[in-house]
Amino acid sequence: MKFKDEQIIHSLRMDARTPLTTLAKKTGIPTSTLFDRIKKQESSVIKGYTSLLNFERLGLKTFTILISTPSKKELVEFLSTHPNVNSLSRLGNGYDFMLEGVFRGSKGATQFIKGIKKEFSINDILTANISEDLKREGFFEA
Repeated sequence: MKFKDEQIIHSLRMDARTPLTTLAKKTGIPTSTLFDRIKKQESSVIKGYTSLLNFERLGLKTFTILISTPSKKELVEFLSTHPNVNSLSRLGNGYDFMLEGVFRGSKGATQFIKGIKKEFSINDILTANISEDLKREGFFEA
């Protein structure tokens, strides 16, 4: 990746709502060139633009859940569409999946896990309540 493209991506990671004119002044890249480079990155590197939420301030608790299961395909279909699953990853460390779940409290997380155990064949589930985000979505920060 070229240095100028890294500058653009870094700036977008810091604030995706930065106007192109401001970004052009900051990077020294003409606005039309910035537009073209961003469009090119949107077709390959940039997956989308989003807001990062402070779940705690919304009264929500975040849990990391590791799951080992022989029911991989069925569980992926379920978890991929579940409204409490914020992110889902396939693992290769003895557990099959890692998910970040967001719930109103521990009771919601417990009910979610009980439902998974009831509905699917599960070898093991490990749950950790995230008490504080020390760094989130910080890659490419200065």
